[in-house]
Amino acid sequence: TVSAITGERYHDTQFFLHETAAVAKGSIRQLFAGRQLVITLMLWVVFFMSLLIIYLLSSWMPTLLNHRGIDLQQASWVTAAFQVGGTLGALLLGVLMDRLNPFRVLAVSYALGAVCIVMIGLSENGLWLMALAIFGTGIGISGSQVGLNALTATLYPTQSRATGVSWSNAIGRCGAIVGSLSGGMMMALNFSFDTLFFVIAIPAAISAVMLTLLTVVVRLSISVPDDLPRASVVNE
Repeated sequence: TVSAITGERYHDTQFFLHETAAVAKGSIRQLFAGRQLVITLMLWVVFFMSLLIIYLLSSWMPTLLNHRGIDLQQASWVTAAFQVGGTLGALLLGVLMDRLNPFRVLAVSYALGAVCIVMIGLSENGLWLMALAIFGTGIGISGSQVGLNALTATLYPTQSRATGVSWSNAIGRCGAIVGSLSGGMMMALNFSFDTLFFVIAIPAAISAVMLTLLTVVVRLSISVPDDLPRASVVNE
């Protein structure tokens, strides 16, 4: 059994392998074949929104904090909390995704990330509270991005898996470009500190909603398998 081979216990876990005749090599068209169309588009939305936030905050956080009156030295170490949170978040979420439903884990993580982003805007006068909120944002957003990369690989058939992951990341890079540009645009429009972070929280909330819906879409896809070989694991 799988447990005997790996030494791990799989409680309430179902393994599926839908095999059919040999199929052609993967192509981008397979990303939009049948139910894969919905999965692909929803994944692209999450990647776009997630990397938009990451690059916006990474590029503009010290400037935003300094513009608010925090000196650059303090702004730098407070911003570092985002990267620390992302590193710890990746490790923590990886463990949780192995034990629980990975879609729900990431959906909750992005939702908490959205809350932490709002807290950054509301904690403008408390440096330690702001650092804590930025740390939480790193866990919820940057950490989730690592988990999202791993999860994406399980959502495509073997022959189109590399194509699916590559295109998802490419769309995410488009979001990164938008994020890097949007910080300057919002500052040029004289957004208030709290309003700016309220706006940044919107993409995180959208990502949480998309991943929640993906849970349903993937369950339906597994219950009515298509004609492409796929290995899936669903944790109850």
